[in-house]
Amino acid sequence: MASNETQSDGAPAQKRSQKSETRRLPLFDEPRPAAPSGPAEPAAPIGPEPHPEPAGAAPTSQDQPPRTYIDVDAQADLPASMVPPPADVDGTRPFIWDEGAITDTDDTSSAPSAFGYKITERIARGAESVLYLASGNHGAQYCVKAIRTVIGRLTSSGVTKKEEGKLKVSYAAKVRHIKNEFEVGQKLQQGHGTLPVVRMFELRKVKPWMVELGYDLLMEYIDGHDLSEKGIQKSLSLEQKIDYFFQTALALRFMHHMGYVHLDMKPSNVMVSDGTVKLIDFGVTAPIGWKPQSIVGTAGYLSPEQLVCKYVDEATDIFALGVTFAVIFGGRPLLQAQDALRERSTRMEAKFHLENSMDPLVTEIPEVQDIPMLLELIRRCTIPRRENRIRNANTVINSLVRIGKDLGIDLKHRG
Repeated sequence: MASNETQSDGAPAQKRSQKSETRRLPLFDEPRPAAPSGPAEPAAPIGPEPHPEPAGAAPTSQDQPPRTYIDVDAQADLPASMVPPPADVDGTRPFIWDEGAITDTDDTSSAPSAFGYKITERIARGAESVLYLASGNHGAQYCVKAIRTVIGRLTSSGVTKKEEGKLKVSYAAKVRHIKNEFEVGQKLQQGHGTLPVVRMFELRKVKPWMVELGYDLLMEYIDGHDLSEKGIQKSLSLEQKIDYFFQTALALRFMHHMGYVHLDMKPSNVMVSDGTVKLIDFGVTAPIGWKPQSIVGTAGYLSPEQLVCKYVDEATDIFALGVTFAVIFGGRPLLQAQDALRERSTRMEAKFHLENSMDPLVTEIPEVQDIPMLLELIRRCTIPRRENRIRNANTVINSLVRIGKDLGIDLKHRG
């Protein structure tokens, strides 16, 4: 838990767009929670962190948290201000999806479809899906995340048949995640202004002859790169990395104000195009206050509460944000071997850390050793005990504003 893990450099850096899930855990095949009924209050301007509510204070109607779905027995784990109304407590109901939101299609090849796009090449392959570049009308470009059944892989033609291979996650889990990603993406698009997240356009069920062959998720194509490649990390200046840290914190603040925890914050889910950051991959994103029934996320970036399946909140993303930028600033992911995560001793250790440990799990960050404020900020993000960890993105944002001023860095604010 307390040490870091070496990561290989991998393939040479090259210009590309979104990467799909790389080391998805869940350990069990679990239903996804229902999304909040609507967005939370708009994001507050950058300013001092608000004072916490007194212990036991009941939230007012304006401060009512987003709807959450948790186990009834888990209410004792939640702060008083986060306990939802009794009608919203249901940790066992399956994820309910409106099939009317899905467009059926009989297109199983690379030919132009009824929706107006043609898959042309593979962008990336992940643990659950393959991402393709697609061309549309009038030169438009899209990113298509595709999942296929066994029959779908056998009957596909063109690019999809060549690139689809056996993936480790069950088809049922992949369907749940791609539906969750689309629904969350649609909810996030209800926000105002320039969105710091990838846009979702359409989820299409590939179903010719009444046989389900898979799904295509049509998304915004981001012409850029993510921050997971070692070559790209080494090519960035200190100023660029601090700016991307700032923009990523702004993007997380946006998601949190909309009522969601990303739950898979890592370098490969931070996309950069023309110096602007966007977050991608909402396959396991959940409402704030949700209590998972199994470990969900990516090994190396998991908070203690994820390891012991406690409720997740803004601080859960802050933990992964700290590890993410420790890696980008030359550090390593946490030592979290997937096999070890299934062991009871690992969960017991994580539970102890969550309840007692105030020592940051990230210790060595080579590129910021001479910038004490930045080093301390990242370390405070990775404190296991949630009460002592940085609790929200505003604190990170305000700290980076001060660091930027001290270093003379012009941080990029979104419109």
